[in-house]
Amino acid sequence: MPYYDYRCPDCGPFDCRRPLAESALPGTCPKCGKESPRMLSAPHVAGSSSGEYAGPGGGAGFPTGGGCGSGGCGHMH
Repeated sequence: MPYYDYRCPDCGPFDCRRPLAESALPGTCPKCGKESPRMLSAPHVAGSSSGEYAGPGGGAGFPTGGGCGSGGCGHMH
């Protein structure tokens, strides 16, 4: 099950592990119990000890921080 990030209007950010089918639902703040909207966040990509992303099939992929957002992808930005 994936983790999702939420922001309580009173207590601040928190994360919650939920089934994918419940990803669009608001989260319940663990401190005060208020319904809280989900925040958009970057996905977590686990890397190897060398700092490189293990691509499909276990091959090396982009080095850490080398995706489209940082300009390390080779696309024209």
